Amino acid sequence: MTDTKLVYTLEFDSPVGVFTGLGVTGLLDRTVVRRSDGAPCIPGSTVKGRLRFFVERVLRASQGKYHDFTMHGEDKPLCKEADRACVVCRLFGAPAIPAMLHFSDAVMDGAVWESLKEAVGGLRHGPVFRPGSIVRPGVALSRRTRRAMEDHLYFDEVVGPAVFKGRIVCRGLKEEEIAFLKGVARLVDAVGGRKAAGRGRLRGGIVIREDEG
Repeated sequence: MTDTKLVYTLEFDSPVGVFTGLGVTGLLDRTVVRRSDGAPCIPGSTVKGRLRFFVERVLRASQGKYHDFTMHGEDKPLCKEADRACVVCRLFGAPAIPAMLHFSDAVMDGAVWESLKEAVGGLRHGPVFRPGSIVRPGVALSRRTRRAMEDHLYFDEVVGPAVFKGRIVCRGLKEEEIAFLKGVARLVDAVGGRKAAGRGRLRGGIVIREDEG
């Protein structure tokens, strides 16, 4: 089974945040995922999940079949046999079938990250003020009244518009499956939290190319 290596690019048009579920007491309610060196990143699992959502959307819009690609019905269980699996379960996996796509985390270009650190080099970093960070305030809305709720002001950490890159290892994919994946990836409009509020908007979708490195 031959492995194909691809590179994917996320060019954000608006601030983006994939949150850790942790905050900084009294300062931040949600912080973004970062690597051990402090650089913000977009988890590969987030990108994979968003791409799967759009693959399913395209197939459902075409009544479960697009050219030679099919998907199990919404009222049917996930596929259980690899040699008879639909394209969604083949590519992204199911409880009984290993995924054929493996996504690395998407990271900022090293030179960009270093320039961000240098730009704030003379300032003291803290749990809130970190290179590349923007703190965005927000207020929770009542679903019933559609008005701002009292005592529900919050603060999110986000990363300003930037370019992130990651890698995909495809195990045993056919050329037409890779072409299908590339095409659908360009339809992805946004990645990360609070997409409905305009965050994580992508320019040109997820761009997938062959890894020439």
